[in-house]
Amino acid sequence: MVDGGNGVIISPNGDLGLCEHYINSRFFSHIDNPLEKDFDEIRSWRNYGDGGQHCNDCPIYPICLKMKDCPDDFECEDIIYKHWINHTEKDMEYTYKEYLQGKIPSC
Repeated sequence: MVDGGNGVIISPNGDLGLCEHYINSRFFSHIDNPLEKDFDEIRSWRNYGDGGQHCNDCPIYPICLKMKDCPDDFECEDIIYKHWINHTEKDMEYTYKEYLQGKIPSC
């Protein structure tokens, strides 16, 4: 959720957080005072993990962000890699066809 940048969790007592895995901690505000924010907590979620050289050379690396504090962090698996390559190729083909049909203006 954090990597999307648009989601917020609300705990049962009204605390606001950025990650659904931290529903008992790591809050940045409260629903009663949403304008009072802990910006240090918000910024702390923008720390990305270092996947090393393997990730740096990977064509899907920009899609596959590894958040440093995410408990759902996973090792790169072949099935995930193949899924994202296939997804990206289909997305590119679709966008190109839309461009050729004049549905997408040129840059």
